[in-house]
Amino acid sequence: MAPQKRTRDSVDQPTPSTSLLKAEKSKKTKRSHEPGSYDAQAAPAGKKVKFGEDGSSKDVGQRPATLLSEEVDFPRGGGVTLEELNKSTGTTAMEVDGQPVPKKVIKRAEGGKKDKKGKQKADASVSVKSDTIRVEHLNYKRLEPGQRLFGQITSILPLALIVSLPNQLMGHVPIVNVSTQLTARLEATPSNSSEAEEEEEEEEDNDGVPSLSQMFKPGQYVSCMAKQVRPVSSTIDFGAKPRDEEEKAARRVELSIRPTEVNEAVGTGDLRAGFNITGAIQSVEDHGYIVDLGIKDVSGFIPYKDKSNPDERRLSVGQVVSSTVVKLSENKRLCTLSVEPDAIQTASLTEATSAHALLPGTLVSALVTAVVPSGLNLQVLGYFGGTIELFHLPSGADVKEGDKVKARILWDIPGSSPPRFALSLLPHVIRLTPPSIQPIPVQESKKSKKKTEIISEDAPTLREAYPVGMILEAVKVTRVESEWGLVCEVTEGVGAFVHISQISDSLIPQLSSTSGTWRLGSSHRARVIGYHALDGLLLLSFKPSVLELEYMQVADVEVGKRLKGTIVRLRESGLVVALSDKVTGLVTPQHYADIKLKHPERKFKEGATIKCQVLNVNPERSRVLLTLKKSLLDSTLPILAAFEDAKIGMVTPGVVQRIEERFVILEYYGGVKALVPLNELTDTQVSSTSGLFTMGQVVKSRIISIDKDQHRLTASIRQAAPSFQGPVDISKVEVGSTVSGTVSAVHDENVVLSLDDPESGRALLSVSNLANARGTTVPQLRSSLENGERILGLSVISVNAEKALVIVSAAKPKEKSKPKTGISSSLRIDALEEGQTVSGRITQTMGTGIGVRLSSHVVGRLHATDVADDYTGPSAVHPAEGSVVEVAIVRVDKNLKRVDVSMRKSRLEPPSKPKIVDREITKIEEL
Repeated sequence: MAPQKRTRDSVDQPTPSTSLLKAEKSKKTKRSHEPGSYDAQAAPAGKKVKFGEDGSSKDVGQRPATLLSEEVDFPRGGGVTLEELNKSTGTTAMEVDGQPVPKKVIKRAEGGKKDKKGKQKADASVSVKSDTIRVEHLNYKRLEPGQRLFGQITSILPLALIVSLPNQLMGHVPIVNVSTQLTARLEATPSNSSEAEEEEEEEEDNDGVPSLSQMFKPGQYVSCMAKQVRPVSSTIDFGAKPRDEEEKAARRVELSIRPTEVNEAVGTGDLRAGFNITGAIQSVEDHGYIVDLGIKDVSGFIPYKDKSNPDERRLSVGQVVSSTVVKLSENKRLCTLSVEPDAIQTASLTEATSAHALLPGTLVSALVTAVVPSGLNLQVLGYFGGTIELFHLPSGADVKEGDKVKARILWDIPGSSPPRFALSLLPHVIRLTPPSIQPIPVQESKKSKKKTEIISEDAPTLREAYPVGMILEAVKVTRVESEWGLVCEVTEGVGAFVHISQISDSLIPQLSSTSGTWRLGSSHRARVIGYHALDGLLLLSFKPSVLELEYMQVADVEVGKRLKGTIVRLRESGLVVALSDKVTGLVTPQHYADIKLKHPERKFKEGATIKCQVLNVNPERSRVLLTLKKSLLDSTLPILAAFEDAKIGMVTPGVVQRIEERFVILEYYGGVKALVPLNELTDTQVSSTSGLFTMGQVVKSRIISIDKDQHRLTASIRQAAPSFQGPVDISKVEVGSTVSGTVSAVHDENVVLSLDDPESGRALLSVSNLANARGTTVPQLRSSLENGERILGLSVISVNAEKALVIVSAAKPKEKSKPKTGISSSLRIDALEEGQTVSGRITQTMGTGIGVRLSSHVVGRLHATDVADDYTGPSAVHPAEGSVVEVAIVRVDKNLKRVDVSMRKSRLEPPSKPKIVDREITKIEEL
């Protein structure tokens, strides 16, 4: 059945005007006297309507009655318009505004109570003390300028705060609506900028205007006032396009958190201990902060000693803070405040001088006066009325009539008398924390036998546990709002909502809780499309088209991924490409192709499918950059998508982004950049970068330096060439070991070899040494030696790990060429001990002895008397220069950095006990 016009009127105009009541009473037609046809909301407060035998109505005292349970309430709409519904159902027209609908009203009347005579009682209007009252819902149409609300910050933009409001509404606070002090500082910034440049750095930090992200944080609760509600079609510029549907919806409602507006009606008498109030930092004094509360002749003061976290930075002038009253001075001109989170969270009111003192976010004591299908009726502080809708009742809450509860005020209901408020019992709203996914277990108190909450502070938040785009396999429908949507349960304690427009790809005019695919208790596959932080709800979609989307938001797109997109349009700034129904990317003109296109409009046609690759993703700006360069799309090299992925020696493609005289800047994926110095551009020596590269050119580069502290990369284009031979790890090559290699070049004095192990390792062999080993002359060797010739059995003399260079000798190695101690080129004097046996190369003959190079760092001295145990024997011949010998360490003087060695067999092989003809001379007296 199509929805009736009466339902819309009962929602959007809950209280008829006086003229309308008079007009209804003046009508004497038969229709106006029929039982059940009289609108209950037209009855005066505190009265009920009874119909006499003659058909006339009269007012009588009224008893409590639960009447709102049958009242249809669709405050948010969003399903279909009346015209769309007429077309889809085939009806000719809807009823005219104000025309009665007998069937609907009768059905509503049948649900009420009957008196002793069996006559039907009419619906009662609002009565706080004895009557059930309508559970209020908020929507964009009902939201009025000047209305005060409680909200939670969900995201922070450079020029606005995005705020989650009750009943799944969103709003934004422009930076100029934060406080008068902040606005004044912003207006003064241009004129004071030159002076600020001359001040010291520390003073600049204190005087600089802080950003919104420095003053606020996501998840923070704020009391605000509605300034303006815009129609759906209107837009407002935040400096960037909306990142998601949440931010898009927030642009409709402009809010203010200025204390002068939010606290406008608060009086001095309301400032009692435990009263929560927001204020703006007016000035920073020696002992604390002066706070503007927006109350005439009253200032707030926050002493430094009461700062909740002394390690954090100081509060800034213009910053809006939540606080609770500690005390009011005797002259009632200074109010001492506390910003302790625990004090703010637990502060509650037990009495109020007026309704103006009940600010949004105030924790109050209330009495449950009625439990109705749409929520709770409350009596707040013994006088004021209140309601709590189902969305703001905890899951599994067992609340009965007569219970006393503590609830937090969400918004005030304008035009109500006595004043009424909408409140919340949700645990995260009571605790002033972000909603968590942990179901709240309960325990019974032994004294009160009432259930109390046990809450874990480590539970992940709703956003952390259910990111946008997440697929949920089984979501259960727990409540059906026929023209609004489906209330669901994801897991125990985690609620969700599916708007009627997100249920199916086809038009759904109305939902049924007892039949159809989306009936009560049915389970469905769903996808997370957003959140409502204040209500603690996930926003889901059942649409097959949404479930099949590869990308739900910009953050889902992976840098470096190759994908297909659809051309949306070609603009001067670039080519707009649709990656999904929710995400678009941009191809800048530099990335249209490997060459510059003169007529891109000839190549790119709207609706065409193209292959592209993701260059960069910026979720904060809701921006995806793409490339169409074939050299990047076809590259098989690993991509550099983040600074942390960079490794020394990594070869990766980059795009020339900037050309200077002495260097070039390359840009990789993910916005990573590297500097290429002039000497690393080409193999040839050049004086400048002129003519070497063009902007947008794709080149291969090798990462050669990483500065993590400065977050800088240095790359080389020269070393990325296939012909370039990079450094080889030769740490495993030991002095005295035998190696083989292939001749790669012959120079004047040395032969350059390419070693077999390690592969491509470089070695130098003396030309004269090789000639001596082969028993030929140097000229003859040069004429016979060819590139590619293999030379075997080379002995390692020294190893230079820094230059990755090995010095070898063609002399035949001795049987014990390998040092017994295994000392390599890294041998230092600190590691030498007397009696140790090492290998060394004879370098030169000195006046005091023969020089023996033990490593690149240590040279030993071989005295003539230490060459052999027998001076006249065959072994007493001095070794030739360049030959490799084994020596024993005789003495080590670390202070003078002097090492004495010996070639005596008695030193090298003590266990063999060789014959000593000429003993060692250790003292001059022994001569």
